[in-house]
Amino acid sequence: MKIKQWMFICLLFCIFLSGCKNTTKADLGLANQAPDEFMVMPRKPLSLPPEFDLRPVSESQNGENASLSDAEAGLIDQLKGNK
Repeated sequence: MKIKQWMFICLLFCIFLSGCKNTTKADLGLANQAPDEFMVMPRKPLSLPPEFDLRPVSESQNGENASLSDAEAGLIDQLKGNK
């Protein structure tokens, strides 16, 4: 007897769900949602910074080797060709 009651309740529940509006089905997760192609925003094109070609000035370009150790100063002199 109980099996017949549960089957009847399940049948009524299925009939109830089939008669629901799309919003109720969407709330329950039963309806498929397609993406809205008109809501897609195009990306802006990439651009370079205004001073992209400028390079930072290093200490060796300024001629200030005072903060370098003796080994670093010797290496820089060797690279420049000043032995």
